[in-house]
Amino acid sequence: MATYQHEQHSPLMVAVGGLMAAWMMVLALVVDGAGWLWAVAPLSALPFAMFWGLRTSVDHEAVRVAFTFGWPKRTFAIDAIEAHAPARNRWYFGWGIRLIPGGWMFNVWGFDAVNVTYRTTEKIKTFRIGTDDPNGLNSAIASALDAGTDGPERTSDSA
Repeated sequence: MATYQHEQHSPLMVAVGGLMAAWMMVLALVVDGAGWLWAVAPLSALPFAMFWGLRTSVDHEAVRVAFTFGWPKRTFAIDAIEAHAPARNRWYFGWGIRLIPGGWMFNVWGFDAVNVTYRTTEKIKTFRIGTDDPNGLNSAIASALDAGTDGPERTSDSA
């Protein structure tokens, strides 16, 4: 059972996706031979719907992050997390799935995030999780780490 669950939504994705689908439907009505747009209009809104929400959950086993339909998603085992800290995104990092300096990022809206530094078999990596509740997410990760700490001490860096 998750000790922390949070879902953030992007009003921009809803607005842009809805406007694009509506515009295509209007074109289908007024442009001769554009009836095929009725079929394409809902599909044009699909990418916007896909990145409309970001669901984050933390439990004693893992931190899980997934977009609206459950994919794309990432999972980080609690025992692989080395450090975590609230962070602030630059405006040019944008939204969606991004390669940013230091690692990858999932973000749907806003500039707040939490950096999670984790171990893989190859090396230490960083992943940034966009959220409108950075302190809550950071605290949940800290609690999960504290509940499962039997090995080396982990750190929670402050930004």
